[in-house]
Amino acid sequence: MKIQIDRELKTLQGTPLKEGETVLTLRAVCCGALLLNATKTSGKEKARRYNLAKRIHLHEPGTEIALSADEIALIKKLANEYPQPLIVGQTWEMLDPVE
Repeated sequence: MKIQIDRELKTLQGTPLKEGETVLTLRAVCCGALLLNATKTSGKEKARRYNLAKRIHLHEPGTEIALSADEIALIKKLANEYPQPLIVGQTWEMLDPVE
């Protein structure tokens, strides 16, 4: 599936959601989720997550990135570790939109 990775997350009022002074994007949330501490995870899985995070981080701004269903499922699972429903809900909607 092709995803616009640079989409901004918004508050419920529609203003950009910020982390400090930086606007939070889907790219940042995906990379953050993939790079979360994973102490009980195999080295192979950690390397897989790192490589996907690197691919997302380095993807050309303003273009869509192709992610497999497995990659989207992994990111959704890991994004669930964020404590804020506002971040998780928007991330899930952006990665797996309901038609």
